[in-house]
Amino acid sequence: DARRRKFDVILQLGYTSSAVWYGLHPRAIPVLTNMDGLEWKRSKYGPWVRRFLRWSEARAAQCSQALIADSLAIQSYLHETHGKPSTYIPYSAVVRDDLHPEAVHNVLNAYGLTPGAYHLLIARMEPDNHIHTILEGHQAACAASTSTLPLILVGKPANRYAQALQAKYPDINNPKQAHRRWIGGVYDQNAVEILRQNAAWYFHGHSVGGTNPSLLEAMASGCRIMAHDNPFNRAVTGEDAFYFRNSDEVREHLLANACLSESSIANNRRKITDQYTPHGIAHAYQTLLESWAQHQTKR
Repeated sequence: DARRRKFDVILQLGYTSSAVWYGLHPRAIPVLTNMDGLEWKRSKYGPWVRRFLRWSEARAAQCSQALIADSLAIQSYLHETHGKPSTYIPYSAVVRDDLHPEAVHNVLNAYGLTPGAYHLLIARMEPDNHIHTILEGHQAACAASTSTLPLILVGKPANRYAQALQAKYPDINNPKQAHRRWIGGVYDQNAVEILRQNAAWYFHGHSVGGTNPSLLEAMASGCRIMAHDNPFNRAVTGEDAFYFRNSDEVREHLLANACLSESSIANNRRKITDQYTPHGIAHAYQTLLESWAQHQTKR
């Protein structure tokens, strides 16, 4: 299709399955690739798939005329690993203060929740999202203190990793369980926003990849964030979050009644309105695409 329609620029969002086609791209058309995260590090893949993904990353870096990094940490990685510069363009989120009190009451009541009286974890069921780490730390905190708030897990339980978690915590699907509850996938974005805005702590276990959209959404929601300690998360939240590397640190934070300051919550929201707006991100892409299109017409 690209060969037939003679585009000014080709923009690729990721390289996972596209690297094998670089030889077929029209050589006169510049290829811009958003390099996404470190896909080859995802533990859900076997060694052969991970080797292929690492090769795909290298080929994308080599064959693209321009690279896009969604994280400053990814930008540094691309320079250090592949010797290639990249344009930093992250993702976006929107700060919302438009939730009606009745809607808030209805959503929380539907799940049997009280504002500020639960912790929240929203994630895809993948090992590199460290759901097992958070559950283990929370379970240990519950065993040590009866005042530990329950953990609400949101995500579709549809793979072997999810099944292993359900086998380890057989009571997690019980709506009357006091310590932890898996409520499945929630696809109403108003309901998700209400759950985030009213959580005591929001756990973010993502460890592979760049700027994670769900972390930006949690920041926009004014969540008290407890994130997995890695360069990608720290590049976004900086000093305005608590961090954990293992289940022991999750336990310690919960038992210590760790408290994120109101100034940190405000800082995270300010980052969204200053650095991660939909308009700003769209403008950055428009500027980059137009510059390459103009470069193409001058050739």
